[in-house]
Amino acid sequence: MQTRNASRRSRVAKRVTGGVIALAGAALVVASIPSAFAVQVDGNTPLDACLGDACPDVWPEPNNGGVTGFDDGVNVFVGGDLTTGPSAAETEGNLVVLGDASFDRGGGAYNVGVAGVGSRVPPPSGSTMLTVGGDLTIADGTSLIVGGDTGFPDFTPIVGNVEYGGTLTGTPSVVTGATVAQGDGASAFAERVANVTSLSQCFADLPDTGTVTTADGLTSFTGDGVSDPQVFTIEGTLGNDQVAITGVDVQAGAHVVINVTGDVTFANVNSWFIEGVNTFDPDITQLIVTNFPDATTVEITGGAQLPGSILVGNPASTTTISIAGTNGRVEVAGDLVHRSPTGSQTGVEMHAYPFSGECDVIPPTTTTAPPTTTAPPTTAPPTSPPPTTDAPTTPPATPTVGPTASPTTTPAPGPAGLAQSGSPAGAMMAIGAVLIGAGMVTVLTTRRRRA
Repeated sequence: MQTRNASRRSRVAKRVTGGVIALAGAALVVASIPSAFAVQVDGNTPLDACLGDACPDVWPEPNNGGVTGFDDGVNVFVGGDLTTGPSAAETEGNLVVLGDASFDRGGGAYNVGVAGVGSRVPPPSGSTMLTVGGDLTIADGTSLIVGGDTGFPDFTPIVGNVEYGGTLTGTPSVVTGATVAQGDGASAFAERVANVTSLSQCFADLPDTGTVTTADGLTSFTGDGVSDPQVFTIEGTLGNDQVAITGVDVQAGAHVVINVTGDVTFANVNSWFIEGVNTFDPDITQLIVTNFPDATTVEITGGAQLPGSILVGNPASTTTISIAGTNGRVEVAGDLVHRSPTGSQTGVEMHAYPFSGECDVIPPTTTTAPPTTTAPPTTAPPTSPPPTTDAPTTPPATPTVGPTASPTTTPAPGPAGLAQSGSPAGAMMAIGAVLIGAGMVTVLTTRRRRA
């Protein structure tokens, strides 16, 4: 009898052990699936191309019509804190803030994810459109609207989730079915700050291909007509007063990199001419990036619908965007303030358009010299030790920018110096599956067929 009871206890213990192993495996599998966090990190590469399987073939001009596609890339990234001020109206696309986010319009609504007027290419329904690492604060009188609908003619709801890491003050307005939850989704973007800095420096290191002149309220970028990218450098200020901008000898299809250097930078843009016409072109905006690699203070204002992406590389920076509209990715390593110009009640907006270029460092080509039969030197070695660090024997790499490469069987290199990140979901899921299998085998092999 004692032997039978001992055997029974042994079988029970094995079944419990097998169950625990299986549960641990299941927990790993579940943990490998991001919770309510649908933004594709994409290696934390700044200035995302359009991500997902519903990107539009043709990007429209800013409009208030129906949705034409979906983009799951990050459109606005803030490495520090985000503050929205008076009359700021909307941020289209996915918004990621590593620090605190405060929304205070002084009355009225601020839209995130789905914009009333913009490219009308929002994130896909059900994704987390607002990700905040710290506290999320919504002031009294401000309505923070996350998500929306597809517009005319269907008006199908687009669900946008909200995730914050600290405390929540106020209540976001979301579509039925959306979640507003505390979580650590922002931690997936921690390495992006260094990557923004690295990419900004890569653009800053590109050699100029043209010149910039300002006269009579018009700033002209004169390129060489053949280079891609066309690269221009401005020291400190792009217009002391509101200026118009035009391109000369910048051939069709060329990327344009505008490096604005200095500690305090200022851009006041009233209009932007393309091919001599004061219009906005949704294809050209995907070719332009204005880069602030060093500045601690960046002020971008004026009445223009500014084409192109904005990149601010200094983590100790504060960028204030009070221009009527931006039309491209906005990625700042430091803080971002989005507000109307001082003394104005003009609504200001950030519209979602991807950037089609990249900045890669091409490794230098090295040549291995053939062996020689020269005899070793007969002179005595030096009495003092040689330097511990040898001088480089190859020239430094030359950064270049160009169109994003088409997918191949061999992954293309990412932007120079960018850290690669991502959750080990595949490995976790595989380990979890093994544990589940082992647990089930343990349980099944202890079952006894009853007579």
